[in-house]
Amino acid sequence: MTLSLIFIFFAGIANFAMHRALIESRDPIIQASVMPVQRAMGRYTSYAFEFVLLLMAMLFSQSWPIAMLLLYGLYTMVNGIVFALLTNRRR
Repeated sequence: MTLSLIFIFFAGIANFAMHRALIESRDPIIQASVMPVQRAMGRYTSYAFEFVLLLMAMLFSQSWPIAMLLLYGLYTMVNGIVFALLTNRRR
């Protein structure tokens, strides 16, 4: 139970780092998708959403440690793939 919480926490750190790198990039595709949300809901809305996902995964890991570890791990893998595709594409 505690081990899954630790893994989810470190995956959350990785998710925040990837999220910040994408949000702060000057890529036109990313800016086109991020700017309308930031104008409508505020600059830190996407960070708050990321935090809520991490918090929920950590809370639910107390009851379902394996399921939350797998789900949040899958979420982190998808984030990593999207991050790699967006940062390594040709411009």
